[in-house]
Parts: sequence; structure tokens; C-alpha cells
Amino acid sequence: MRKIMYTTAKAIEILSADLNLASLDEHAQDWDLMVADIDRIDEFIDYYQNNGYHTNETLDDEVKFALMEVILVSLDDSKRYGTFDRSAWSIVSEILTKEKELHQSTIEYWACLGIDAVEAFEITDLVRELL
Repeated sequence: MRKIMYTTAKAIEILSADLNLASLDEHAQDWDLMVADIDRIDEFIDYYQNNGYHTNETLDDEVKFALMEVILVSLDDSKRYGTFDRSAWSIVSEILTKEKELHQSTIEYWACLGIDAVEAFEITDLVRELL
């Protein structure tokens, strides 16, 4: 059975503190859109791969899920602005494939199933390759 997840306040709190990202206030929506940063993609990936800055523990699924949303928004923005890094995508696609159960709903969202790729996200064509 696949997990359908969402970004939790706990994950936002952890990521905001560790990565110096904006916190979520009571009126904010789309936190991942607010904090995405094309100049920090490598940092976000490094944090994900190296269990954050907590060397004695692993990132929990809530944090991984939320951070992957930030990474994908950042990659999508980078493709839109012509700074897309294929090597960063290669790492992210490996993570998404390896942890597919956790990220299945995210993959399906970014794949925009049933929509022509030219009308979808900039990275939709790449994400569809993961299906």
C-alpha cells in the first residue's frame, strides 16, 4: 500500500531551523514554493543524502518528504530559468526511485498524469520517466 503524504508542521520546523528557511506562519500556504531556491539545490540534496545535520540519526519520512518537495520545486525553477543541472537531477531521480514508496504521491503529482507535458511543470517529462 502506498503512502500518501503531505508536508507537516514538524518537518517544516526542522528544515527551517537546520537550513535557515522561512518558517510557516498560520496564514502561509505552499511552503515549498516559498523556500525553493535554485542556488541551494546541491545543499538541499546534500542535506537529504547525509541525514541532515544530525549525524546520529536518520531523517524521518516527514522531513524527507517535505525536503523532496522543496528540491523538486527548485529543480523545476532552475529548468524554467535555464540553470538546470542534469547531474543534480540524476541524484534526485535515484533517490526517488530508491525511495519510491515514500515519494509515490510526489512522483505522480509532478508527472501530471493525463495532461500534455507541455502544459505541465518544466520537469514533468523527466519525472514521467520514473513511472
